[in-house]
Amino acid sequence: MIWKECDDGLTRNDILAVIASHSDIFEDCNTVIIMGAALVLLGYKTTTSDIDVVCSRRLFAELEKHNETKLSKSGSKKIVIGCIAIYQEWDVKKTITVNGIKVEALQSIVSNKLKFGREKDFLDLLAISKNNMALKKDVEYYSVFSYPYTLRGILCRGYKPIPVVFVSGFFSANKIGPNRLYYLIAEALNNMGYSVLRIDLSGMGESDGQLEDIKYSNHVFDLYNTIVSIIKDLNCKKVHLIGHCEGCLTVLDVLKYSNLIDSITLLAPFWPERESFNKLLGEGIYDSIKNTHSPIYRKGIFCDWSFIEASKGIVDMSNVLLAKKHNCLFIIPKKDEFINVNNLCNYLNKHKLQYILVDDADHNFLMPNARNNLLRVLANRFNNLEERL
Repeated sequence: MIWKECDDGLTRNDILAVIASHSDIFEDCNTVIIMGAALVLLGYKTTTSDIDVVCSRRLFAELEKHNETKLSKSGSKKIVIGCIAIYQEWDVKKTITVNGIKVEALQSIVSNKLKFGREKDFLDLLAISKNNMALKKDVEYYSVFSYPYTLRGILCRGYKPIPVVFVSGFFSANKIGPNRLYYLIAEALNNMGYSVLRIDLSGMGESDGQLEDIKYSNHVFDLYNTIVSIIKDLNCKKVHLIGHCEGCLTVLDVLKYSNLIDSITLLAPFWPERESFNKLLGEGIYDSIKNTHSPIYRKGIFCDWSFIEASKGIVDMSNVLLAKKHNCLFIIPKKDEFINVNNLCNYLNKHKLQYILVDDADHNFLMPNARNNLLRVLANRFNNLEERL
């Protein structure tokens, strides 16, 4: 019965029946179901033509004694037993467990299908994409009116009670972030169950307003309105705030006026020293404009003097944090190219404020290793926040 069903396509139940009837293969802890059969067990396909597995060299040697060995198109040795194709070698990058069965993880399957590039591989990739589109239906555009502008952002809905609002650095310009940093952070937190809103403040990204007309106070007002709006729309009581660079200061300033904030996480905060301004703006520019308060341009982005002036206020942040008694964590790149990391850490130590240094990280966490380290730190951070509830 199983073998006839194999001709028509194996369903999930068929695969489980085959597994149960071949305990000698599947009870080995090193046996992994891969490719099409793995996609069926993961819910991305309804049927597959066979069950591809990879096993240990010891088990393969035992099976080889009683079964014919063939060479696959990739040159790997395989044994075919009914609907099961058993490979001696396979590039499995990651596995997960489904119903007690070890299965190749989705990212590993996708990597291998992109490598093989056959028509059936692209059809499977299309099925994966369509399935993920259905899973991601709770990603939506989100707008906030902050007089006189409409702000626009992206909301990824989750199920946990306290949402996350992400505030970009000024020169990062939008909700995507440098090299998609904010997108990746939002995706990671949303996968943990958090609703995450990345909002473009006025004059940034897709939001209304011309940069030439935007003052720092506009952004503080924008963030305050955003917090009130998302709390009303999601029917929650408070939010977690994450800020990056100058966005850290916006977070700290809105903290003065709002009791709707559960925690704040500050990534690579800008530390206002002359050396820092020279690195950020260019040598000598800060000294040339500090008396005239002239606007500046950096990397094609307009910056009003009020943003520069406001950044100096971060040195008084300890008073705000101690007064509000908020759960606050500073995440500092060890190789931040814009600030003196030692001076910032000395300040935080003096005021007994919590921080974590991220190895090999620059201001925007551009290198893959640094970015992965940051995502791990944030995962631990938000797991710890959840445990308090």
